[in-house]
Amino acid sequence: MSTISQVGQSSTPSGMTGAGGGDMLRILGLNTGLDVDSIVEKMLTSDQVRINTEDSKLQKLQWKQEAYQDIIAEIKKLQDSYFNLAKMSSAVTNGSNYNVYKAVSADESIVMAVASSNAVEGNYTVNVINTAKKAMITGNKMEGIDASTKLSDLGITVSDKLTLKVDDTDSYDITFTDSDETVGNFLYKINSQTEGKVSGYFDEISQKIMLQRNDTGSSHKIQVIGTDLSDKLTLTAGADSTDAGGTNANFTITSPFGESKSLSTETNDTTINGITFTLAGKENSTATVNVASDVDTTFNLIKGFIDSYNDLVDKVQGEVSFDEPLNKQYQPLTDAQKEQMTQDQIDKWNEQAKSGILQNDSLLIEMMDKLRNAFFDKINDMSLPFGRNIGLDTTDDHKKGGRIEFTQGGEDILKSVIRNNRSEITDLFTRESDSTDPKGKYNNEGIFQRIDDIFVEYVGRTGTYLNDGILSSIANKQNDYSETGIGGIGNTLPDQIYRQNQYIKQLTDRMSDDKEKYYKQFSALEVAMENLNAQSNWLYQQLA
Repeated sequence: MSTISQVGQSSTPSGMTGAGGGDMLRILGLNTGLDVDSIVEKMLTSDQVRINTEDSKLQKLQWKQEAYQDIIAEIKKLQDSYFNLAKMSSAVTNGSNYNVYKAVSADESIVMAVASSNAVEGNYTVNVINTAKKAMITGNKMEGIDASTKLSDLGITVSDKLTLKVDDTDSYDITFTDSDETVGNFLYKINSQTEGKVSGYFDEISQKIMLQRNDTGSSHKIQVIGTDLSDKLTLTAGADSTDAGGTNANFTITSPFGESKSLSTETNDTTINGITFTLAGKENSTATVNVASDVDTTFNLIKGFIDSYNDLVDKVQGEVSFDEPLNKQYQPLTDAQKEQMTQDQIDKWNEQAKSGILQNDSLLIEMMDKLRNAFFDKINDMSLPFGRNIGLDTTDDHKKGGRIEFTQGGEDILKSVIRNNRSEITDLFTRESDSTDPKGKYNNEGIFQRIDDIFVEYVGRTGTYLNDGILSSIANKQNDYSETGIGGIGNTLPDQIYRQNQYIKQLTDRMSDDKEKYYKQFSALEVAMENLNAQSNWLYQQLA
C-alpha cells in the first residue's frame, strides 16, 4: 500500500494549477477535461451583473453632478455679468445705471463733458477765455549737448545741488551721487525728489532745460534758487526768469435756464449740475454742450439681463421638463459593451442615456419658482409694478415657463418708462432693504435685488466658489471621508459618489476572492483526478 501511496501523490506544481493562489498561470482541465475558465466565468456572472448594476448607478450620479455643475456655471456667468459690483457699469442692482445721461459737445477742441446720474438736462453754453496752465521755467539754449551728456562734462560735481522752491512753501535740494550721471537721468530724478510736484525735461529741439510744475493754477509756483549747478544748467545765470507761476482757467457757463456763471479755477475740470466740463485747450472760443437722458444704455442693460436670464430658464426648463424624455432603454454602457462600439456610437448612446437625468428635479424647480415669483410678487409701497405696464410679461407658452418677454410694442413702452419715470423704474429693479427679517427684506426690495439674493442662496456670492449655496453644495461639496463610506455624514452628490465607489470596490474585491476560491476548488479536483488516474494506471500494470 505504501507503493500505491507514493504513486498516487500529485506531481503537478501548485503554481500550474492555481492552487498557489493569486494571478499565477493556470493550466487546468488536463485530467478532468473541463473548460475551467469558462465555468468560472459563468459562476461569476451574478457577481459581475451586480457590479455592472452598481457601476450604472455610479455613472448616473456622475452625470447628474455634471448636469448640476453646468447649470451652476451658467448662473455664475450670469452673476458675474450682471451682479458683480466690481463691474458697476453692468450691474443691474446699481441704481446709477438707471439714471444715465449723455453729454455731447459741439466742439471738443474747446470743451468736453461727461454727465453723471444726477445731471440736469438741457443745453449749456461754455465761453472759454483761457485754460489753466502749469508754471514753467525754461533755461537758455545749451549748444552741443543732449540728454545723454554727462554732468561731469558740464563741470558739475557730486557736491553740487539744484535747489527748488515750490508754491512759496516747500524747498527741495536735487542731488546726485555719480559724476557720470547724465543730464536726462538727473532731470528725471527731479520728480521723485520733489514728491511728484515738479518734472524736469531736456528738449532736444530747442536744446533747453525745462522745469514744470505738475499742477495747474495760479497757486502752484516754481522758483530756482541760484547755485553753481543751476548756473551751469543755465537755469539762473542769464535766464529770463528764475521763478514762475501757473494760471487759472477763466470761463463762463450758461445753464439751460439762461443763467450764467463766471468761473476762475485752478484746473481745467469743473463739475456743475452733475456734469463735468473739461476745457480742451482752445481759448477765446465758445461751444455748446447738450445733456440728455441716455435711454438706450439703461434699456440695453435691462434687455441684456432679460435675454441672459431667459437662456438660463431655457437650460433649466429643458433639464427638468417632461418634454425631455427619460430613455430607460438607454442605460450606461459597461466596459465590455464599449469595447464593441466606436467612439461616435458611444457618444450618441450616452447622449440618449443622459436624457432626462434631471427630469422633475425638485431643487431646480424650487429655484426657478422663486426666480419667477421675484418678478411678480408685490413689492411694498411700489408705485410702478412689474408687468405689461412696463412692456414685460411672462410667456404664454407653458413649455417655456418662467421666461420674461416683451409684450407687443413692449420695447418702446419700456423706453418710454425709462425716459419719463426714471426714479420709479430704478426703485422697481434696484431698491434695497435693510430689514433683517428674510420675509420683510424680500417684500421691500427691488426685483433684481431679489434675484441676486436667490442666486446667492443657491450658488453662493458673485465671484466666489466656496460651495456654500444650496445647489453648489449638493453638486460639489463632499462631507463623507469615512474609510468605508458606511455611516458617514452628508448626502451630497460627492458623498453619494464616494460611497458608491467604496461599495463597488467591496464588490470587486469580493468577486476577486470568489474567483480565486473557485480556481482553487477546481485545482483540487484536478489533483484528485490526477491521483485517481495514477492509481488506475498502476493497478492496470499490476494486473497485466
